[in-house]
Amino acid sequence: MKKLMIAIIMLSAVSVRAEIDTKEQADKFLDDYCVVLVNEIEKASIRRKAQVEEGHWRKVRKTDSWIYGVSEVYANLCGDKD
Repeated sequence: MKKLMIAIIMLSAVSVRAEIDTKEQADKFLDDYCVVLVNEIEKASIRRKAQVEEGHWRKVRKTDSWIYGVSEVYANLCGDKD
């Protein structure tokens, strides 16, 4: 359920076409989506660093969980495609 929620949230950040007709369009969409995922991981990592410096350990744990979830989605959709 958590992975599904992450995917839905992240999809809303990507410009979604009404219809994808070709493999090239699908690949382009997935490439863009993967970039969005990496950007989200980067932003969360910066946020986490500030939380650690401020000693907000509960927030750190939540951010760690978020990073882990987004990373899992990235690995499943954008990982090695061989």
